[in-house]
Amino acid sequence: MLSLYFNFRLTGQRLIPDRIDSGLFYPVAYPQRGSTGSLSQYAVLLKTIESYSVFKFDVVIFNIAIDFIDSEIEEELKRSITEKYSSNKIILRFTRPSTLDEWKKDVEEVSCLIGKGSPVLVAMNHDHPFIDYTPEVFNVLLEKVFPKLENNFGKALYYSHAPEAISSAVNDRSHTKYIRQSGGIYKREVTSRGVLSIWVMTIETLGHILSRAMCSGSSYMGRIDWAGVEYDQLTLTTYLFPREFFKHYDGYRHVTGIRLISDISNAKSTVLQFPGDDEANGIVEFYYQRWIDCFLLTVRDALRNKKYSVASNMSTKSIFTKAIEESLDLFRIGYLEADVAAGLIHERRISVMEGALRSHIYYFGNLLFESVKTDILLIDGDGFYKYMNLIKRHMPSLLRRILKIIVSHLKSNR
Repeated sequence: MLSLYFNFRLTGQRLIPDRIDSGLFYPVAYPQRGSTGSLSQYAVLLKTIESYSVFKFDVVIFNIAIDFIDSEIEEELKRSITEKYSSNKIILRFTRPSTLDEWKKDVEEVSCLIGKGSPVLVAMNHDHPFIDYTPEVFNVLLEKVFPKLENNFGKALYYSHAPEAISSAVNDRSHTKYIRQSGGIYKREVTSRGVLSIWVMTIETLGHILSRAMCSGSSYMGRIDWAGVEYDQLTLTTYLFPREFFKHYDGYRHVTGIRLISDISNAKSTVLQFPGDDEANGIVEFYYQRWIDCFLLTVRDALRNKKYSVASNMSTKSIFTKAIEESLDLFRIGYLEADVAAGLIHERRISVMEGALRSHIYYFGNLLFESVKTDILLIDGDGFYKYMNLIKRHMPSLLRRILKIIVSHLKSNR
């Protein structure tokens, strides 16, 4: 059964060293559209806490550190958690580990409460609310990745930042690339020096991660993926599923300038509302937005991937449409088939829905391509397209010249 280990600190201070390269898309981390009235970080926290209450956790642990906390805030948080959460055990502490030694001690203490080998939603950010329109799909996924009768040590399941994770899985061509399993789950075993704070894992795995941290036990460490903290050859098996379950509250404007991706910061509720199987037009629009949110970055990065352009001499349009078709295959698994299993749509509707969505995507094909192309030009510069066109233009003649040289060489050696 799933447990929650929620840790965060709200502060006005900058705790990440300035010398760390953030790698942002624009100088402003999360650009806003002329708004000065955005929610406070505390209000975002309350929305996130509320969104998690759709799950029936076994154990709930909150380690909360707020620099501006007072008795009124403490009471509001206690009330928000105890009234909304259904759990066998709830622990609320108004302090959070801040050094490696403190993290190790805290994880060791909570490991006595959480069942061995059971999944834990390790949340180290206050602003990654659950946004999916049903918790059922996520619960089923947990059962597949963390089955009760298996050894679940070393497993890590992505629960947030789906667009980036899916693109990495689909477009990565390294020797440690993800392998697609049955049911659309991607799996990769990798040894690295870094970790992420958006994983579901067992409490034993979290303890193992901390044991491999290469930093002073007393130096500041806000979370396991703290800037500058590395790990000693840490081997984990990571998993991801082609669906967006949780979402960074400010979206993905730190990695893209595309504004077609939905913005939950302006929504009344962070949780999506499913339109219903009988609303034909509404459900197509709804699924279209889910496709954009989850897969448009995958399409963008496929165009950036030189594998298609150079090796197969494909046209830009061919690469674009190939990426869309591959993403639709994943969408069918991650959304349509999963929603059928969750009882949201009827199985006989899948082919009709898939066809309507496919047509809808290509209706806006030029608009989508312009958005993607602009992103690529800003990331890679126009040299990318110039290089691709140069290769395509001269490759046939170059191959003929190489062939002539080879034939001439063979004749001279007779």
